Amino acid sequence: MNDVSGIDLNCGCPKPFSTSGGMGAALLTNPDLLCSILAALRNAMPPEISVSAKIRLLPTQEDTLKLVERIINTGVSALTVHCRTRNMRKTEKATIERLKEIVEFVEKMGKGIAVIENGDCLGYEDAKRVRDVTGQFLSLSLCDHMLIYFPQELIPL
Repeated sequence: MNDVSGIDLNCGCPKPFSTSGGMGAALLTNPDLLCSILAALRNAMPPEISVSAKIRLLPTQEDTLKLVERIINTGVSALTVHCRTRNMRKTEKATIERLKEIVEFVEKMGKGIAVIENGDCLGYEDAKRVRDVTGQFLSLSLCDHMLIYFPQELIPL
């Protein structure tokens, strides 16, 4: 484990090669299995190795918050929320507005868990919009592009 700093369970992939095998976004329909996997990972890993999960939004915000609560209670270090449902694709606008309530909900749980935005954040203006809507500034979309976004210019890492 000397070369591992973290494990992320991707429960967001909607591609048939994942969902047909019960992986990816299929785990969203089986929260008992999803949470047992996360709890087992957390229990098996030393505390310095982070365990995180990436999810998609469920059709209702109420169901999403119930799932988020269960995931946070497994002991994860961070939660990434792809702001689309399982059936939505990149061509559909991410519903970033729903993330604000998730961030507030997780903060009220008082466990200091980071909530990371994913979806439709590809540049500085997008990052500002996400921050203004959600209070969050870290976005996996930004990390995926390996750029730091500043108003003056884009700086490759």
